[in-house]
Amino acid sequence: MCRKSRVLATSTLSLKVTMHKHLIIGLGWLGSPLALYFKSAGHTVAGTTRNAHKAESLTSQGIQTVLFDLYENDASELPHELFQDAHVVINIPPGRKNFEPVLFIERMKRLFDYAQQHAALHICFISTTSVFGEIEGRVTNDSPLTPNTASGNAHVELENYLKSLANAVAVGHDADINANAFNCSVLRLAGLVGNDRHPISTLSQKSDIAMGKNPVNLVHQEDVIQAIAAVLRSSGKKGSLNEAAMATSSPFENNFFAANLCSAEHPSREQYYTWCAEQKGIRVPQFLPDNRTQVNGKWIDAAHTITKLGLTLRYPSPYDMLG
Repeated sequence: MCRKSRVLATSTLSLKVTMHKHLIIGLGWLGSPLALYFKSAGHTVAGTTRNAHKAESLTSQGIQTVLFDLYENDASELPHELFQDAHVVINIPPGRKNFEPVLFIERMKRLFDYAQQHAALHICFISTTSVFGEIEGRVTNDSPLTPNTASGNAHVELENYLKSLANAVAVGHDADINANAFNCSVLRLAGLVGNDRHPISTLSQKSDIAMGKNPVNLVHQEDVIQAIAAVLRSSGKKGSLNEAAMATSSPFENNFFAANLCSAEHPSREQYYTWCAEQKGIRVPQFLPDNRTQVNGKWIDAAHTITKLGLTLRYPSPYDMLG
């Protein structure tokens, strides 16, 4: 086994005897707080990271952590016990500087297969709204996937692969898997915002920004975490997702659910980021004149997702997100 894929065990964590309820592949900016959220709720949690220092820190907080790099390690190097009876969240961005599309897709598919083969209950794949490319107007969960970047293309291929994996189980093509015990989901996230992360930090330094009238599509880290938790809860149930919404049916169809996640309001980029800069007392980003009389810029509609998962967004407007 590659030396980078090893368990950082403590005296209270034994890989051989511990079965994990949640496994988070990618304990990064989103994955780490997600893991701690599940841990605080009383669940047993494991995960992976590329960073040895972070692995030590998370292990000390009760998160069993494995060093794993998608580009350097094969999924088979991960202890298979981590996947058994686990809800697996896969959150590995492709990377902007060293993105290798062919290898990324190959390794991710291998990870999906490995999770299923070793008795995972659910795979939740964190995708992106870039799968919709430059499509304009309202974008729903059912809008066509029209990627126009290497990353968008990779995510579409992975979404489709995961869907085929779930659908095959649903129709009984794999006799070794109980169709009622395995399903998959995809969450397509809009631009991520958190207490320590906001686009205005970089936009305030820019000039000649085009398309100022286009709508903003953002989602807060806390709302993403509660959405993932809702998906994992719903994955093991049939029919209603919660007792308070008995009329709400399960979001899964043929063991698969794909959904967008974004705030409910979509102010224009120029209006919103000008306001953000003024609120923070920093340089106002400079937008080019946008003389379009009709603007059909892409806006992500997550209303169906919110209804199906029984969510109440904590940050329904981008104006709520400025830390």
